[in-house]
Amino acid sequence: MEEPKSTYIIGFEEIFIKEDPGNGRCIWCNKAQKFNTAHILSKKIIRKNHPSNVLKRSVCTECNSYFGNKIEDWFYKYSPLGTWANQLNRPANNILSNLKYVPNFLWSDQIKEWIIVHHDKVKDILATQILLNAENRLLTLHYDQSGSKQVNDVFKINLSIREKLINGEFTEYLDHKLPENFSPRIIIYKDKLILTTRTLEDKARLVSKVSAEDENSSDFQLAHINPNILDKLTIQYSWSLQRYFILCAKIGFEFLSQIIGQEFSQHRRFDDFKKGIHKARLDKIIIPFIDGKGYLVNRLTPPGWVGYVKTANSISGFPIMTGQKKNCHSIFIYSMQGYLLFDVKLFAIEPCQLIIAKNCNLNEVYHIEYDITEQSLRFFKLEKNRVIINKNLDFEKALDTIRNDQHLSMVTLRDYSPPSLLKQ
Repeated sequence: MEEPKSTYIIGFEEIFIKEDPGNGRCIWCNKAQKFNTAHILSKKIIRKNHPSNVLKRSVCTECNSYFGNKIEDWFYKYSPLGTWANQLNRPANNILSNLKYVPNFLWSDQIKEWIIVHHDKVKDILATQILLNAENRLLTLHYDQSGSKQVNDVFKINLSIREKLINGEFTEYLDHKLPENFSPRIIIYKDKLILTTRTLEDKARLVSKVSAEDENSSDFQLAHINPNILDKLTIQYSWSLQRYFILCAKIGFEFLSQIIGQEFSQHRRFDDFKKGIHKARLDKIIIPFIDGKGYLVNRLTPPGWVGYVKTANSISGFPIMTGQKKNCHSIFIYSMQGYLLFDVKLFAIEPCQLIIAKNCNLNEVYHIEYDITEQSLRFFKLEKNRVIINKNLDFEKALDTIRNDQHLSMVTLRDYSPPSLLKQ
């Protein structure tokens, strides 16, 4: 990214918000339908709800269900957001419960194999599984705290497995993105079989081997696994850029409606944006997480601005603002050269920068900040024609001025092209 032409440290003044009583129409579909309570920031990513985070008469049941079921619920089941949300709001022994929705892999140095785990119950995360190892031998992995399970007991399991395989009573999970040294296997989960393999060839080899096995075979082994020795965790999360754009746009637009009012958010200048939200093609990619290495992607959001409207060729860059507080959800709402802009940052994800509409001018810049540690939700604004503190003042003195005023929020603003945001 190019270097900014100007950099400022500024203080946003705190404002206090009350919900607009509304006009009986939904801010998303403009229809007069039944309303239900809409939470702007989902209750799953905040520790304490606030009245200013709630829209009671602004979002209809149908639109609220779309965002809840298609967007938010998907993220909290399949993406890293679910893990982070659980770490906020759940007891320590239950923070992995969302991982039951995604494939999870543990590497065991004890047997030199990948193990698939589930998290319905954290105390019993290892489902029994029969895998075909690199030596073409069947290995049954069983979590048995007592250590009393014997080979002949497991063989009885194999007999029932063989019958279910012949009758086609199983489901499949086939993914070539599984680790290259992943052994094909059958997972026994709640008396159901799940065949998990990288390729169709692996599946055929596994089914053939299990079907031919007998009680006296020397190719059969049993391994008892203790989760305490599983020292390498890999989680196959899902991620969707389109869903994340929609999630961030939804948060920004509903906060905008909360601050300025429903009449403003129902203007026809937002029609194209709203259609784009409801008609977007919802993508999905896999992003592995490896303990000690993090997410195997450079970013979860693309750098730069993403537009719901086309911008003029003369636009070379929009200003970017960054809140100075750590451990916060941070939202900026402002306009530049007639374009409405949202800058949304959740958890430690890179900011999602969205161009929402054109022919829209705001007289103020708004900053919404949810402090995860303090459990506070605060609203701030900056009038564009007034800079409280700029780069020409002593930097440390400027920071002290903002820190000592509880009703100011400290923000770094980087202008990339004239005219400056502060001089419109």
